[in-house]
Amino acid sequence: MSVSGDCRFYLCNRRGGSALRATLAQQHHPDDAPDPADSYWEPGPAQTAIDAVATAVDGLLEVDPTAPGTGATLDLLRAVEMQTRRLYGMSVSVISQMDHRGLAAPAGQLSTTSLVRQIINISRTDAAARVRRSAATSVGTGMSGAPIPARLPLLAAAVHAGTIGPRHADLVTGVFKTFDASVPQELRESVETFLVAEATVADPSTFDQVCRSIILAANPDGPQEEKDAHDKQEFHIGARRPDGLTKVWGLLDDLTVESLRVVFGAGDVRTRRRPQQMRRPRPRPRRRPRPGR
Repeated sequence: MSVSGDCRFYLCNRRGGSALRATLAQQHHPDDAPDPADSYWEPGPAQTAIDAVATAVDGLLEVDPTAPGTGATLDLLRAVEMQTRRLYGMSVSVISQMDHRGLAAPAGQLSTTSLVRQIINISRTDAAARVRRSAATSVGTGMSGAPIPARLPLLAAAVHAGTIGPRHADLVTGVFKTFDASVPQELRESVETFLVAEATVADPSTFDQVCRSIILAANPDGPQEEKDAHDKQEFHIGARRPDGLTKVWGLLDDLTVESLRVVFGAGDVRTRRRPQQMRRPRPRPRRRPRPGR
């Protein structure tokens, strides 16, 4: 059984990490065991930092939570949450690198979301959300190798500093999704500065209302329903059946529907609903006559 280097990398890290990679590679392909000197397997300075983080967390877990006073306990919760958010921001940065390097295909996955889901054993919804956040808050790499700044640099700085959480980051990116190309860059920067500042003091529910107000102010006429309907169109043509008919289905906007009516004729395109299956009424149970009647 031949296993490529990329697949070995995925399998080893999926099942436990560096301790098993040489064993698995030797078992599946004895002549192609990973060389410790190969930079492909080199963790670099990141592994040293991870070891330091693990040591620090071990030391923190040994602390008696009943020892600090009331004020210190509240500060401890705040500090732990901030460091948790910072580690989450680092996780998002790693996912961004995975996406830019295209590691999904060598690992046998169709997308970065699927790869993230398999590696850290999370739901597809959570994995997709992390990939979206990585696109907005992580520094990328261009084709020439030059770094590409984050799309929302102030938000990225706040995420990596641990001052805002994932939910706040999603709300901020949701605001900028509603901005079209006509919004000037100066206004975008002002909105980002305001939102990041508000996200550090407002809870997610209150901050959601703030974001909705900005979206409404940027587009007083409401959402572009016509454009949204056009973008959501889908039209499918199925396989030809033995009786010579081919099934078609989908969703079309008003303009496309009218175009079809012109092509086929107004009387030929009809909207018909599938008749509901008639249900047989259940017979009522007969009541037995009481004795004496």
